[in-house]
Amino acid sequence: DRFTTMQTSRGCPFSCAFCDIPSFSQRKWRARSAEHVLGELRQLHRQGYGSVYFIDDHFLIQPRRIEAICRGILQEGIGLKWGCEGRVDSACQDLLPLMARANCRTLMFGVESGCQKTLDRLNKRQKLAEVVTAVRNAKRAGIEMVHGFFVVGCPGETEADMKETFRFASRLQVDSFAFNRLCVYRGTPLWAEYVRRGLIDD
Repeated sequence: DRFTTMQTSRGCPFSCAFCDIPSFSQRKWRARSAEHVLGELRQLHRQGYGSVYFIDDHFLIQPRRIEAICRGILQEGIGLKWGCEGRVDSACQDLLPLMARANCRTLMFGVESGCQKTLDRLNKRQKLAEVVTAVRNAKRAGIEMVHGFFVVGCPGETEADMKETFRFASRLQVDSFAFNRLCVYRGTPLWAEYVRRGLIDD
């Protein structure tokens, strides 16, 4: 398919210790209206695009907006396949079947770790059970590709913790996953902590 990306919202209201998005957005989330998003999707469809990926920092925030976008896609016969990413504790779990019917083919979750101690250290504010439930619900809803993002090298993480994460990832019903090395970005809570501890400086 002819492929492109688009952004329907920007920012994230959460405060994960390693993430620089809340620093840039001041923990605010700004979104285009469902009507505005549908207008661009119509235009892309007319121009011959077959698929689009929403590069939103967190697409799964406002259920009514997601529902309006999905119903608009179905009612107007917009044939674009699309994907997005979001948190596993999103309030939009019950909309996953509607998203699948509206041609959502890819859903990427920020899992980060399979060790609860590490998740807590990163201030992720999610439980491992929520990860399992979200992935299972997405697959049951008919979303073809469910992906999990993980990080290794978190503060205080041991070899045993990493192995626990690897085992957790292998048990998840994800279709693909990626492990990235934790990077301490300027402006994040983790950066401020490392400066206080004398591990890095400005």
